[in-house]
Amino acid sequence: MDALWWFYTIVLGAAFAQIAMGMAVQWKIRAATAEPIFLPTMLWLGFLLILTIQVWIAVGFYQRTVTSMSIFSLLAFLWVPMGIMVLSVFLAEPTWNGSAPTSDEQRFTRLRRPFFTVLASIPLVNLVHEIALGSAGMDADLLFPVLLAAGAILGFFLRTRKADANLVMLVIICVYLVSSYGTVAIPT
Repeated sequence: MDALWWFYTIVLGAAFAQIAMGMAVQWKIRAATAEPIFLPTMLWLGFLLILTIQVWIAVGFYQRTVTSMSIFSLLAFLWVPMGIMVLSVFLAEPTWNGSAPTSDEQRFTRLRRPFFTVLASIPLVNLVHEIALGSAGMDADLLFPVLLAAGAILGFFLRTRKADANLVMLVIICVYLVSSYGTVAIPT
């Protein structure tokens, strides 16, 4: 499982780097154009950054208990970092078919359906994977992914700028991270 852990960490690290680059690009474009930052984009990037950290910590615990997995489990396992990477590209890519859209808000509106589809699929695939493995229990590892999936599904219907900011999702992932993984074990 150690080799898979390193592979997973590399894929998740690529997602983390994409998110960080997306934040930097947002700030750079805003500094160059003096256009205000589109708050929902930055909040969603912040959400993805914290989600990436939560996933990495959770996989650290998970990898200690798994000795083998099927190819379908591997694909479900890898969907989380890949989904995070896809979302970060949706949020931060400054071009649209080779040219810049008129605003981040218009780009987010155009990508609303695929964005929330991928966002909802991340916890749902994870939940189906846990149920298939028989490891889903009535605990925080069930509650918080259900809340994240519900928030993503709700995102399909909320169309105002205030709703797009969706601080609730950011709060959910922060509470999940702090309440479920209060400390991080560092091997010596």
